Amino acid sequence: MVTPPASDPIALDIHEVKEAKAQRLILDGIRDHLIPHVAEKNSSYEMWNTLKGLYEAKNENPIMALKKKLQGTKMAKGEGVASFLTRVAQVKDELDAVGELISDSDLVWIALKGLTKE
Repeated sequence: MVTPPASDPIALDIHEVKEAKAQRLILDGIRDHLIPHVAEKNSSYEMWNTLKGLYEAKNENPIMALKKKLQGTKMAKGEGVASFLTRVAQVKDELDAVGELISDSDLVWIALKGLTKE
């Protein structure tokens, strides 16, 4: 956080002008539904941290949906092993992209459970 110069009144005025401009830029640049989250903040630093926290928050819904999709991946009748394993690898890659890592041993068990009896 940038602290204003305490003793120099000219530098303090410059800092206040820059702070007000930064707050206006943040408010002008965000979508309407985000304004209530940042409008009550006292500084541009607090506004930025709030926005950063909103966008960096880990959303569990896509992760849970992808895990369920991976667990439910079954080999279709007449499907080759290579195409089945490619589908499993694609879902694993999607999970990797959202930051959820699946161990190799878990992936092997999931793939074995998805194979047909043939």
